[in-house]
Amino acid sequence: QMAYAMLMTGKTDYVINTCNELIKENPNDPLSPQAGALKVQAALQVYQTAKDKAEPLTKLKLVADEVIRQWKSRPEADDARIALGQAMLVTSDMDGALLHFDGVLKESERFPQAQYYSGTVFWRKYLVSKSTKGADPKQVADLRTKAMERVSNSVSGQEKQLKGTELQMPKLLLDARLLDRKSTRLNSSHR
Repeated sequence: QMAYAMLMTGKTDYVINTCNELIKENPNDPLSPQAGALKVQAALQVYQTAKDKAEPLTKLKLVADEVIRQWKSRPEADDARIALGQAMLVTSDMDGALLHFDGVLKESERFPQAQYYSGTVFWRKYLVSKSTKGADPKQVADLRTKAMERVSNSVSGQEKQLKGTELQMPKLLLDARLLDRKSTRLNSSHR
């Protein structure tokens, strides 16, 4: 909890070091995967705010790969995959981002989140392709369809996870619903 509080105040080095110690001392502790995910978030935060991206990206990749390797089928590994995808978006590497988002396991509780991010990537690719002179209309339509499918999958997956709970609707679900409705309206106007 202390490491999380420090992350919120921007003390990323402290978070990374504390999480490293916890994982090294107690690799089988139930908190170790969570410490790994927290370490990934700290490394992503450093990367996102850095002016020179090369070194922080290398560190993020090392930290995320370690979490993925150590806990490959746990949600924390999928958090690491999503963080790597988000890092690719910082440099507008859409294909690189998709590789990471698509690496999230379908059985994972993080799959709807990955579908949302993947849908936004396809939407961005669609908008670029649509505005490109001489773009293949079939390819433009395909990008749009993929974006709509991914966002719709995200909405249904998140709603399924929330069904029967008293939890407040997360911002990601609200954003996904808005994007899904917008793309549905646009789709009906293109017919």
